[in-house]
Amino acid sequence: MIRWILERTIVVSAFLFLVFQGSVAQIKTDSSDGPEVLVESFVISGTQSIDSAELAEITNSMAGSKFADEPDELEERVKAQFQDHGYFAVTIQKLDIKTLDPIASPKPVRLEAQVIEGPHYRLSRIEFIGNHALARQHRG
Repeated sequence: MIRWILERTIVVSAFLFLVFQGSVAQIKTDSSDGPEVLVESFVISGTQSIDSAELAEITNSMAGSKFADEPDELEERVKAQFQDHGYFAVTIQKLDIKTLDPIASPKPVRLEAQVIEGPHYRLSRIEFIGNHALARQHRG
């Protein structure tokens, strides 16, 4: 019985890890490693198929967030937002970071991104194959 519970706990843990690993962009950082920026507003252009409600979710989730003052990190966070919404092949063509007040701390910025979101994917099923430790045990 304990083995059965342990096996199910491992399955649930692995599933939760897979589901939540892409949600990095929603984590609001309080890093003291260096200067931070505060996203005051976020404008996206260039999208083709994403609807306006979903686009608003993405921009609203970034607004008010604090991040390290690193352009590469900000670009990865923008990508992660689109990936969280099922656009895994997203391309950020251009990301402008416009400082609104250079002496404030954290520094308020306006993000302007030119994005090609790519195809929209929906996960319909996860199937684990060949994992004998997680296979169902038949009891007679």
